[in-house]
This record gives sequence, structure tokens and C-alpha cells, in this order.
Amino acid sequence: MTSSLAAETPIAEPATAHQAGLATIDSLLAALRTGNAGALETLTTGSVSAETSHCGHLAGRAEVARMFGPFPEKQEMHLSSSNVYLAGSMTQARASGYLAGRVTGTTELSFGAVFVVDLTREVLAEPWKVSGLKVQLTWIEGVKELRPGWTFPVHEKIWTEGDPLPVIVSEVDAPWHVHPDNELRAGDVRDVEDTYARYSWGIDQADFGLLTGCYTEDAAGTFRPMGPLSGRHAIIGVLKDFRRAWPWMQHYGEVLGSVVEGDEAAIIVGRTIPQSNLERGMFGAYYPMRLRRSGTLWRITWTEYRPGWFRSADVDMDKLLTATMSGEGDWTE
Repeated sequence: MTSSLAAETPIAEPATAHQAGLATIDSLLAALRTGNAGALETLTTGSVSAETSHCGHLAGRAEVARMFGPFPEKQEMHLSSSNVYLAGSMTQARASGYLAGRVTGTTELSFGAVFVVDLTREVLAEPWKVSGLKVQLTWIEGVKELRPGWTFPVHEKIWTEGDPLPVIVSEVDAPWHVHPDNELRAGDVRDVEDTYARYSWGIDQADFGLLTGCYTEDAAGTFRPMGPLSGRHAIIGVLKDFRRAWPWMQHYGEVLGSVVEGDEAAIIVGRTIPQSNLERGMFGAYYPMRLRRSGTLWRITWTEYRPGWFRSADVDMDKLLTATMSGEGDWTE
């Protein structure tokens, strides 16, 4: 869709298209969790394909549906998504996000992945369809024999000759780069909340150009285990060194609350740790963040990491957001 057509689109339509795109991705992941090729008949284009790090190139609905298989009767497959961001036009879009999976039977296998999904439709009245996706496994824990045909990621090693090519390269594949002039913006609240997806993807994928744009020049915060940092230069420098030794890093998170007041905002992000707990509403830490509007983006001005398990239902989110927005609740050490 051209920019002139975007200008004529009613304000509500981008938000509706955004919501419909996210719903299509949810339905896709539900089908992949069970290997339901029939569901892909309505969710994907006829030429759908996938590039994966664990089982190579997959062509057609039947192969794509078996991406996380096999699916024997005595096993259960759990698959959840987080950190999902969707950008594009009203007819072409790309999403990125994180997956946490767990295969259970008499033994257990857990895994994490990042993904990008392409959505398409000819006209606005049509539903979104998935035309392609990429999936890159990032970590594995447990009994690998539960998926004997998979190629698993290798951790704690430097590049060596013969290593497979990466499936996802953020600087080329991430939706922020593919669709920088996002027409599917759903309003200030969603834009603010999407900042965490941008931050986490940037640091986890070592896309430091993307990560740098997440902070204001005068940003500050308390970064565990590094301590207090002030200024974007110091923050990016330390995070770059910190991330270098941890290439399988994956900051799963869920925005639990947000508030927007003019050009200032605050969010509370719950940190999920799927290797330890997949219980819905249970978090291993949280981030209080303040943000400032910068054009069409929001950038972080203050952030902390507060470890400790909690249930979101037990937190007075309005009180926590008020303290975060005012700065009265900041931990400066």
C-alpha cells in the first residue's frame, strides 16, 4: 500500500489490522503446537515455506505443520510466544517474537527460539495469511532424544569453519528494519509497550544499532549485575560487553502495565523464565521503565532490573506505575 493510501485510511483501521495480524500469528502457533496441517489451509498461502535452524527448509503446509514434531500420542507439546512485534502496511507485514517450548513425556525437553513471520493479503477486506516464516533455536535443555531429527544450537563456543549459516539476521530480517515506516501503529499505548520488544530483540540478537535507538542520550538506570549506569554511551558499552559472552541470551517478557502522559510514559515488564517456570502469571523478575517520545518512537530514559519470583495478580500495578512514573520508587544502587 502506498503512503497516500495510508493517509486516507481511517484511524481505526491500522489498529484493527494490527490486532487481526496478531490473531493470525496466535492461530499459526496453535497449529504448529499440534502439527495441524488442516488449520494451515486457511491461515497460510498455498506457497508457504519456512526456514528453520533445527530442521532446514520446509515447503508447503504439510511440512511447515510438522516443524516442531513428531507428535507421538504419549507426548505433550507446550508452545508459547512473547515479545511479539508486528509492523508493515495494510497489505504486507512482518512480525518477530520469541517462542518457549516444552516437550513432556516420561522425560522432558525445553527449548527457546526467535521467529519472524510474513503476512500478506490482497485487499483490506481479506484476512491475513502467512506467506513465510523463519525460526532459529536459541537454547535447549533436557533430553534431546525426544526430537532425534533436530539440529540443536551449540552454546559457549566461538565460530568455527563449517558452522551452519544463521537463519535470522536481525539487521536484515527484523521488522523494525524491513518496515521502518510502520503503518500498523495501534496507538501510543501499544507503541510504548512495543519498546520492550525492540529492546529485548536488539540485545538478544546483538543488533546494537537497534538497541542504541531504544535509549535516550541521557538515559540511566540500575543494571544488575553491573550496577548504576548513566548515559547512553555507558549503557550500550556495558551491555555490549555483557552480551558478548552470552550469545544465547533471550529476554522473555510480558508488559504487565503501562501509563502514557503526553510525551512521557512508564511500563512494568514481567520477566518470564521458561527454563524454570511456564505457569501463566508467574514471573522471575520485573523491569520498571520510564520512556520519552522521540518522533514516532519511544525511548527508555530509566530502567531497572528487580529479581525475585512473584505473581502479577498479587501486585498493585497502578501503585507501581505511579511510583515508576514519578521516580519515587527508583532503586539507584
